[in-house]
Amino acid sequence: MAEGLGNHRPLAPRLRVPRIGPVHWMGVHTLLRRELRRVWKEWPETILAPAFSTLLYIAVFTFALGPDLETEAGRQAFAFILPGLVVITITERAVETPAFSLIFDKLEGSLGDVLMPPLSAAELTGGYAMAGTVAALSTGSVVLAVVALAFGLVPVDPLALAFFAAGGALMMTLVGILIALQSQKWDHAAAFFVFIVVPTTMLSGVFAPIEALPGPVAAVMRLNPIFYVIDGFRAGLTGVHSAPVGLSLAVVTAAIALLSIVCGRLIASGYRIKP
Repeated sequence: MAEGLGNHRPLAPRLRVPRIGPVHWMGVHTLLRRELRRVWKEWPETILAPAFSTLLYIAVFTFALGPDLETEAGRQAFAFILPGLVVITITERAVETPAFSLIFDKLEGSLGDVLMPPLSAAELTGGYAMAGTVAALSTGSVVLAVVALAFGLVPVDPLALAFFAAGGALMMTLVGILIALQSQKWDHAAAFFVFIVVPTTMLSGVFAPIEALPGPVAAVMRLNPIFYVIDGFRAGLTGVHSAPVGLSLAVVTAAIALLSIVCGRLIASGYRIKP
């Protein structure tokens, strides 16, 4: 009996296997942190440069209006333009962040490292989308802070302002993911930006109220989801809006839901991301 006990080997300690719930939060957080490190590492180019470009636009409009800026009509025109310029900054940064990151990983062959962990398509989409949203709001916050301090703007409805800023950033981040999935080289992404993103953003009620545009142009513009982002953001900042705020909220929410489903399906199928 003693001999048998002496030959008995102690049981090896059991390894603790981390439990993964319905959402792999650690994996999503790791992906989010990885993407944001890219943004913060190059913050002069990713945060300050886009903000500086928009502030130059604002300066140009200020000098262009000249003495008219002191009139009631001039102040109204300037107050109408400012929210649109802030949203343009947010949307452009939102599209660029995931698009450039995903395309770089595809071309460098490092995307496999992202696809290897046990992350679902929805979790991958969420990680990239959150990173792009945070980067876009960081840039937009710089512009909004300068505009608010320089021109004494106080948001009329901070809740609406926050929703349409975050909703617009998230919506356009998902567009950036779609561009990256479709693009096989940098030229493809540049074509999407030049021929789709920029015209769609500029033709969204940034510089003129939709009521002042010809009927056909106004009808087409009402089909542009970015119009509702800008109109809702303008309502939150100045109280002026062309469409009902509830309608803008519904359109932006529906666009986010649709784009999320499309991105998730494409990533799940391995569309142009798996060999």
